[in-house]
Amino acid sequence: MYFQYEMLDLEAAAQARAEGIQISDWSLEERAKFRNIAREQWESVTSQSPIAKEYADALVTFMQSQGLM
Repeated sequence: MYFQYEMLDLEAAAQARAEGIQISDWSLEERAKFRNIAREQWESVTSQSPIAKEYADALVTFMQSQGLM
């Protein structure tokens, strides 16, 4: 399943480039910074919904386990 999504991602990127869209690839460090900024925003939203908080907590736990945050 991972490779299916990887192929779809590559196809979408190729199509975007063909349409003149520039694809930017951030470094792992920059991606981690962005995710931590996003996490601050998630916390402001999840304080309003227990279900959203549960989802965001699970996402953060997963991302941390993968070294993405």
